Amino acid sequence: MRRKIFYGIILLTVVLFTMGADSKNDELKRMSTFISNFTEANYYDFDVQRNGDEGMTHFGNSSENEGLIFFGIAHNLLNNKSRIKNCPDKNCPYGSKIIDAKFITESVRKYFDLPVKHASILGTLPEGAEDGDPADEPEQAHFDGKNYHFNPATFTSDTLLYADVQKVSRQGKIITMTGEIYHSNNKSIRPATFTATAKPYKFANKDTWAILSLKFSWKE
Repeated sequence: MRRKIFYGIILLTVVLFTMGADSKNDELKRMSTFISNFTEANYYDFDVQRNGDEGMTHFGNSSENEGLIFFGIAHNLLNNKSRIKNCPDKNCPYGSKIIDAKFITESVRKYFDLPVKHASILGTLPEGAEDGDPADEPEQAHFDGKNYHFNPATFTSDTLLYADVQKVSRQGKIITMTGEIYHSNNKSIRPATFTATAKPYKFANKDTWAILSLKFSWKE
């Protein structure tokens, strides 16, 4: 009888250890997916502060509002294709696709926990154009008061970068995640490591995280 009880204790210990390992792996996968939402859109070296390190983009500053809109469009184009519609105007001068601005608001709030002010996104001035001439500034996405009009090629890349979260630490309510970045078409190609910070966050009644910062360190 004692031998059976002893074997039972060993079996229970093995089961609990396995459950703990599986739970940890699931958490790392969820975190990897969370960080990949930023890296696949080529977003890195940023935080949600108003100012700070000059090497970082500060999305807490209203001057970076266009970057939040760009993220919202890119994220939905990559992950929520059913939200992308054809422009009803076949000769639309602003792009072949549209997306309702409410989805941009939702995505920015979900991943950054930040508000967004809707407006058209201006592109880079062409060579030879003078600063301050609005007519020379092409629109990457046109906001018509309800929808954004855009061309998908502006918001996509041939190679997507994904995140592999390998280590996690917590200090108070701040979670720090570290790992490697890899190419979507070749997981062995890992051009950078990263450090990300986030806060536990409930969105749409689900437990998730809101990003606080993401910093890349490129390998030589």
